[in-house]
Amino acid sequence: MPSLAELVAMKKAAARQREEQEAAAAVAQPLHPPAPTETPGPAACPSPRPTGRGRGMMAAMAQSASAFNLAPQASPAPSVGSTAGTSSVSGRGRGMGSAAAASQPSPAPSEPLLSSSGAQSAGGRGRGRGPSSGSVALSATSQHILELRTESSSSAARPKSATPSPPSGASPVNERGGGDVSSSSRVAAGSRSGRTGAVSTAQIESLTSDLASQCLEPAEKRGSYGRHISLHTNHLVLEKIGNRDDATYFTMYHVDFSPPTDNLNFRHRLLGSHRATIGKFSFDGSVLFTPNPLPCQNGVLRLKANLADDRPFDISLKHVRDLGPTDPDTTRIYGTVFQKIMRLLKFENERKSGKSFDPESKVSVSQHNVEIWPGYITSVSPSDGGLRLLCDVSHKVIRTESVLQFMATARRSARDEEHFKKIVAEEIVGTSVLTPYNKKTYKIDDIDWQTSPEGCTFETRDGPVNLVQYYKQHYDISIVDRSQPLLVHIDKKRRNPEIEPTNIYLVPELCQLTGLSDKMREDFRVMKDVGAHTRVAPRDRLTRMSQFISRVNSSPEASEELRAWGLKLANQPLELPARNILNAREDCVFMGPQGSKRVLITDKCDFSNQLTANKCIKNEPLTRWLVIYSGRDQRGFQQLIDAFGRFVPDLLHGTVERPKDVRLDGDRAEDYIRAIKDHVTTTTNIQIVVCLLPTKVEQKYNAIKRQCCISTPVASQVIISRTLSNDSKRKRIVQNIGLQMVAKMGGELWGVQLPTVQQVGRLMVVGIDVYHEAKKRSESWLGVCCSLNQHATRYKSSVHKQTPGVELGGFYNVLFQKSLYKYREMNDGELPERILIYRDGVGDGQMRLVRETEIPQLISACRAIQPDYCPAFTVVICQKRINQRFFDMRGGDKGNPMPGTIVDTDVTRRGFQDFYLVSQHVRQGTVTPTHYVVLRNDPGKRPLDVDCIQKCTFRLTYMYYNWPGSVRVPAPCQYAHKLAQLAGLNISGTPSELLSDRLYFI
Repeated sequence: MPSLAELVAMKKAAARQREEQEAAAAVAQPLHPPAPTETPGPAACPSPRPTGRGRGMMAAMAQSASAFNLAPQASPAPSVGSTAGTSSVSGRGRGMGSAAAASQPSPAPSEPLLSSSGAQSAGGRGRGRGPSSGSVALSATSQHILELRTESSSSAARPKSATPSPPSGASPVNERGGGDVSSSSRVAAGSRSGRTGAVSTAQIESLTSDLASQCLEPAEKRGSYGRHISLHTNHLVLEKIGNRDDATYFTMYHVDFSPPTDNLNFRHRLLGSHRATIGKFSFDGSVLFTPNPLPCQNGVLRLKANLADDRPFDISLKHVRDLGPTDPDTTRIYGTVFQKIMRLLKFENERKSGKSFDPESKVSVSQHNVEIWPGYITSVSPSDGGLRLLCDVSHKVIRTESVLQFMATARRSARDEEHFKKIVAEEIVGTSVLTPYNKKTYKIDDIDWQTSPEGCTFETRDGPVNLVQYYKQHYDISIVDRSQPLLVHIDKKRRNPEIEPTNIYLVPELCQLTGLSDKMREDFRVMKDVGAHTRVAPRDRLTRMSQFISRVNSSPEASEELRAWGLKLANQPLELPARNILNAREDCVFMGPQGSKRVLITDKCDFSNQLTANKCIKNEPLTRWLVIYSGRDQRGFQQLIDAFGRFVPDLLHGTVERPKDVRLDGDRAEDYIRAIKDHVTTTTNIQIVVCLLPTKVEQKYNAIKRQCCISTPVASQVIISRTLSNDSKRKRIVQNIGLQMVAKMGGELWGVQLPTVQQVGRLMVVGIDVYHEAKKRSESWLGVCCSLNQHATRYKSSVHKQTPGVELGGFYNVLFQKSLYKYREMNDGELPERILIYRDGVGDGQMRLVRETEIPQLISACRAIQPDYCPAFTVVICQKRINQRFFDMRGGDKGNPMPGTIVDTDVTRRGFQDFYLVSQHVRQGTVTPTHYVVLRNDPGKRPLDVDCIQKCTFRLTYMYYNWPGSVRVPAPCQYAHKLAQLAGLNISGTPSELLSDRLYFI
């Protein structure tokens, strides 16, 4: 069964299809209507006949709506866009027309399609669109133009060939002859490959992406609390040049060809023959954008073109509207402009990620068989301060050994053939490889052990060839091992209900693994040597940015390309105002009995010394605990017991008695599980189980956790015995283990100053996150952690399994009700008046669905508890995977900003109540801020203002009990992540409800 998010997405896609049918009927008029009394409006736009692609999409939409009994009119039309962090075909490549709609006139849709003002990946579409009063709204004309360009670029579907597709490079997508910047090359490639208009579930979900769903201009976006400072950032100002006014960047034209042609390359050639008249342009097959207005008469420019075959073509370019700096088409076009600039600078582009790398400047780390490609990630986006180019340093790690060499190493260490295949699949499937012959990257989805390079044949213009012949003819590469298996990459761009995904076969001998393996990440020497090149200090990062600016401005081709598009790149990074809200007098951590000790927070964000010098706030005496160890760990067991008796009692209230110990003859996972079953019973009433392992073995760890979390519910602690062997570090290690055990048993270690009941009412803080194991393609797990007291030191946790890959939660109603009942039980029958929610893992394109699917579930859970219960909700989205960086200017030294630094101006999203927070202190490299978007903030009886939200967010980063300092996100978010990760990665199941009121998962 589809998840709730999928059902909602398909329902809204069906609603949008109905409105587009109505729009198509409303604008179905001749190309040259009678002269109107006023300037032609939306109705003057032509509506071409739907192609087979458009009909295919309509049929799929109708079938989906029928299958789930959806009522399209019940939901507002979603917008078109692509989800964050993915590379998807834009709405322009999807047919949405209907012949039936053209024959039945209907009024135009009442709700306009709204555009996103969010950040753009370089060369990508806008990440989301949705209703907005503070962002850019596309007029009805734009809706019709969007429909026209999707239909006109479609083509008929062809049947899937029984032979495999050739490897990348066999049918390369050539640069278009006429256009300077191709705004939808992926769409064109899809049309040329015969893609139909049918829609997959992922495409339907992408139609509902909505970055600007909350684009309401907040009354108080910027806070005032804190000390004002000045920062530099990795945003560069894009200065507009030319004769046009500051509010106009591009002009949009709808293009018609007579006679009609569906060949996109041919359309580009026709327009390119008039470059002297048109100048620079971006063309997606139906809509053309120019930085300068064209010499139109009555809003239309008519051209004629003849190509090699002397067929005459009439070209009609009809003016639609002007585009401003916040229009998503503006940022998309500029994104493709910078992709071309990076190519002119000899960089290799990664279109999906927006990253560009310089292979010629690669650095070799030969001792670990690794080389590092330096590069940049660039993206253009509108912000509160105007149009900005984000430029950050990036690196690509390439392993010098081929996949075939790795297979040979794995075969030598494997027990048998099945074990060999398992090792290879676990290491390679789900990772990316680089093909040096064309410098492209592919994600490996499978391994075909039955097919070899000689046995894999496909059709070409010259007849069938196999991979051995193909690589020799096209790249002059001779494949040595002709019996090796093949790697399989699934071309997801072709995935739809009518055409099955196409497999692209890659030869292991010609592929290099990218990134670091898990084994390499565990090697301290590898991480140290690689980090010396990839961990860039703030000063070096700014130097690299200055080199990028100089490289662009000093290149005649790159600078001319920018000037042709009406842009000029600033000569230095942007400087902007900021604030630091760390107050040495107010920000403190409470420790000791009942929080009687007050420890001030310093700019180092580390209070481990103060924590070990003071007792925790509250804990139960440690009197009934069990230690299980193998005979070979007798020395480690004795070290643990001695260290616990010496160092841990000073941290806790009450006594710490000697544990009950169980010595095992073996050290298999079954031995530990049997001991847990025998000694953890209702009569023994064990508080916590400690398992001492000789080495770190993932399978053994998972088996122990699965037993203690599901079958025999009890708090558990796994310790690797070699960590106790260092005499100088043993005290700190054992004290940290003791504190972690106390937290797992329900103790309260420390607290921070949060808003009081008098300030905001009874407060509940909630953390929500979803864990995905992409490499193993396992289910997604939703974790929810809700605080149970005003100081957020106790939590109720819940976890639920979801459809694989689904980020949005569909089970909040049930999970949240459990937390509310527990809160009422622990607070004398009272329910929270203010619920502060931190939602992690939400991309730009999913904010609207969070608002429309997740928040209503939380409200419904409140009504289920008590019909008249209506708490005030504050929902904050946390985004960690960002590329923004900030540099402190104090004393002229460009270093990392202090913890507590807030940026809520200039580079923030236009129309959003958002801010950036630096909450950590780092000793190496450049600190990464976290981006927070306030999606909802109910006034309630006691409003939560901007300063209060920012201070709460910062102080909650100190409340993660597994680290005596600050973390990147508020503690409830980190707890939710750890809970979901434990359920999905380690135990593969739902933990027992008996453990839900303690932090057993940290």
